[in-house]
Amino acid sequence: MVEMTFPRPVPFDLPGVTNSWIARANGCSVSTVRRRRLEVVEDARCAELLANLSAETSLLMGRIRAPRGVLPLWSRMAIAEFAARGATYRELMKMFGVGRSTVYRALHRTSTTYAALSGCRQLTEVQARPILSMT
Repeated sequence: MVEMTFPRPVPFDLPGVTNSWIARANGCSVSTVRRRRLEVVEDARCAELLANLSAETSLLMGRIRAPRGVLPLWSRMAIAEFAARGATYRELMKMFGVGRSTVYRALHRTSTTYAALSGCRQLTEVQARPILSMT
């Protein structure tokens, strides 16, 4: 089996992952990640990583997270890709170390409040309707 790797340290401006995930992947504190994410420095490694991101690499990203931590966006997308290749729920649960409900949500639910790739907030139906009167 070929060992898949991605660049270390992981770029701090990588979208789709939490600050705690980047801290765990880079072996630093969450405060350091927050500080580095505030800097307006674009890292070419981030674009390269995203351009070469595969389902197998996303699987590795999912294994780095803390116990009961948030699964990175890229790993949730990889769950859908592996399912399209014919993986069963049980296989996906074992591969990513997640529960059945996480696999279900990755396959059937989409984010309606936040577009992680663009960083834009999307309004739900209720939020999009203006308040007519406050009487």
